[in-house]
Amino acid sequence: MKANKLNKSLPFKDVDPHSLPEAVQSASAILARRDHCRQELSLKLQQRGFHPETITQTLQYCEQQNWLNEAEYARIYVRVRSERGYGPLRVRQELLQKCVPSDDIEQAFNEFEGDWFELARDQRIKRFGDFWPDDFKLKLKQQNYLYRRGFDQEQIRYACTNQ
Repeated sequence: MKANKLNKSLPFKDVDPHSLPEAVQSASAILARRDHCRQELSLKLQQRGFHPETITQTLQYCEQQNWLNEAEYARIYVRVRSERGYGPLRVRQELLQKCVPSDDIEQAFNEFEGDWFELARDQRIKRFGDFWPDDFKLKLKQQNYLYRRGFDQEQIRYACTNQ
């Protein structure tokens, strides 16, 4: 194994499970790489061996410092997942699974500047080309693909009829 890669099978260095400064330092290192929701950060701190009470205090500190912001996380998540071609139903469900508050999710979707209808159309064209098949099975295949990507019926209908 290369020296610069982290070996996931090895435990993290010995940490004092009750040390708030160590937990905050670990949290800041995690958040420096990318934004995380509260649940993700809590899980990563647990994996590093911190005590639940210390984790709670660390999460509160991170929120006070605005390092951990669920509303901002939701906005970024909606933008990134839409850029990867996922629809609003799937993105919303993923955020709910990450325990992001519903108000933050709604706010993120309200502030989203993209067009879900055009995104569905672009995904269909990217995957199947710019033609609409005559065969029922091929039509169904395209519609099911968009459904699995998280688009609703209205968006799928638009993507499949707007040539």
